[in-house]
This record gives sequence, structure tokens and C-alpha cells, in this order.
Amino acid sequence: MNAGRESMQRSFEAAPALVVGARGALWLSRDGEIETLTHRAAAARIDAGERPLVCHRPLAAETLRAKSFAAFDVLELFAFVRPAAFALPTVRGLAAALALPLPTAPDREAMALFQIADTLLDALTARPGDGAAVAWSMARAGWPWGAPVL
Repeated sequence: MNAGRESMQRSFEAAPALVVGARGALWLSRDGEIETLTHRAAAARIDAGERPLVCHRPLAAETLRAKSFAAFDVLELFAFVRPAAFALPTVRGLAAALALPLPTAPDREAMALFQIADTLLDALTARPGDGAAVAWSMARAGWPWGAPVL
């Protein structure tokens, strides 16, 4: 289990950000490389095994016309870290709820995904032990955020 958890942690640290729009998708690597893709090209990357950082995975899959895919969904992490808090289910909505700068363009939304995830994980670090038992159970069940949260 420990090797799997380390693999999941590494996969999060290497995860690109994916922003899906009505006409295409933006893919941002952790080292800052931005690619504008068609929906089909983004879906092909996901089918090839890439696990991106997204906001609202079910909507992203529907927009890409892709089957459900594995991803690090910041909405799930927000719900875990702040279970009673409200946020619109968008990158801008999460940024607003976390008092982060509001992204104004797709490339800024992709960068904000990294900032949102880091902010939420930092909040957990400030409260060690909060939800650890639940996170452990969820990680064993395959929750993508399990290893990064633990």
C-alpha cells in the first residue's frame, strides 16, 4: 500500500492542469508548458493514462465527450477540506471561496487549479489529524486525493 500511495503522491505532483471550454481545452504542465487542444486530443491524452488536475470532473468528461476518467478534482478536495463551505463549482468560484485572485482567462484558470489544490492541502497541513481516518478509508477505496491528503 505504501508504494501505491507514493506513486499516487508522485502522480499528483506531476499532474498537469486541464481546463475544458466549450470549443477546446487548455493543458498546462507543472513546468509551465501551455498547450491548446481540441476536445478529442485532450480526451486522447486522458485515455492514454494522464491524470490531470481539473475542476468538476463529471462536467469536463461530458464536455470532452469522454467516458469518466481518473483525475484530481479540486471540487472533491474542497468538499473534503471545507465540508460546510459554499463555492460555485468553477475555478473562479473556488478561487473566490478561498480568497485567491480570480482568474480572468483559461491559462489563468489552469494556473489557479495548482494554487487552489496547494491552498487546500496547506490548510490540511495546518490541522494535522483532521479527517485522517476518513481520508485513509477513501484512499483505500481509490480516492485520487487520498495519498496527497495523507
